[in-house]
Amino acid sequence: MRIRSVRLKDVGPFADTTIEFPEGTNPELADTYLIVGENGCGKTTVLHGLVTALSWEHLTQLNARSLQFARRFTSSSSEIQVKEASGASWVAGRRPPTGFSGDPAVHHLWNQWLYGSTPLSWAVFTYAGARGLRDVHISAITEMPAFGLENALTFEASVDATRLAQWIANQDYRRMKLQDGGKSDQARAVKESIARIERAVSTIIQANFTFHISPDRLTPDVKVDGTVLEFGLLPDGLKSIVSWISDLLMRLSEIPWVNDTPVVERSFLLLLDEIDIHLHPAWQRRVLPAVQALFPKAQIIATTHSPFVVTSLKDGAVIELKIGPDGKAVAQKPLRPDGREVSLSYATTLRTLFGIASDFDIDTEEKLKAFHQLATDIIRGGRREEIARLEDEARKLHDLNSEEVSQLVQFELNQVRHALPR
Repeated sequence: MRIRSVRLKDVGPFADTTIEFPEGTNPELADTYLIVGENGCGKTTVLHGLVTALSWEHLTQLNARSLQFARRFTSSSSEIQVKEASGASWVAGRRPPTGFSGDPAVHHLWNQWLYGSTPLSWAVFTYAGARGLRDVHISAITEMPAFGLENALTFEASVDATRLAQWIANQDYRRMKLQDGGKSDQARAVKESIARIERAVSTIIQANFTFHISPDRLTPDVKVDGTVLEFGLLPDGLKSIVSWISDLLMRLSEIPWVNDTPVVERSFLLLLDEIDIHLHPAWQRRVLPAVQALFPKAQIIATTHSPFVVTSLKDGAVIELKIGPDGKAVAQKPLRPDGREVSLSYATTLRTLFGIASDFDIDTEEKLKAFHQLATDIIRGGRREEIARLEDEARKLHDLNSEEVSQLVQFELNQVRHALPR
């Protein structure tokens, strides 16, 4: 199953707009859609609108917390309509028709989410850029109660650090017991559930990342390039990455599925709200390609303010939200990276999608504007006697010790000299 479009009518800043999610072209990468736009244009509202439409009435009663955000933006006339690729559609608050998505298991999806009792063929996960990891203490190996996909629609509360640490400790214990019992194949399978997380994080941060459990301490720590750290001592960016990627892979491993398809080949919808906010630009460039390659059957819809994330997109589309003259947000035509509609240049992306035309800081930009205006006034007025003043301003800009600024200033100074009569 995949989402084809969502229509938002009288929801948040949207009067009536439809967002299309065109199918990707590379089967080895997840279809990924980046929602971009200025603050207040409704990026996060789109994600919570999808959660509302996918949740239906009975989840509203059982897990209202996941809908609090979306409810603040809805009214009695609001409508959030979702269409899937097969042509089926449904509106928030209404149950889908029997046989929805062609799989009876999906029709009861949300009861299964809460209790994890019936095998699934498709699921939805939500995460924000929250730093979900904290110091925890595991005192014993204990079986965790079935949690299904509890809190999986809450974005900020999706990750439970204690549950994650307990799961890691349990997996390590299971692996050792199976190994000691001569069940090497099963032991390797259990080890792989942890190794997937370690490889994914290592790829993003370009360092050797592993979980570490010492013989005298059940609580797992992490080891980064040989340095052992407790969860709570990790840098914010690493906390964010480890939090949601670990939780996602844990849930994918623990959910009962309808078949034995490998975890990384599962079909699911992943909603990510600004997961790049704590990341260094170098990590922002790598996080999306790593996730797209890791889950080729997934569909990912994410919001971002990062040009580094946008230019890293390999398959899917960038969808810009713009505020119109009436103050309402409207979704623009999806821009496909495979059609070269999305620039590979950070400067072009900043200018076209983020409205930042300058490559310099605000103070330098203002000084350059003033210099340009003075040069323009001198040329228009034919005031050659004021070139000395312009040259003095040019020296001040040269003193900034920026080669790019110096080149721009010298070029404009030469233009003025040539433009004025001798």
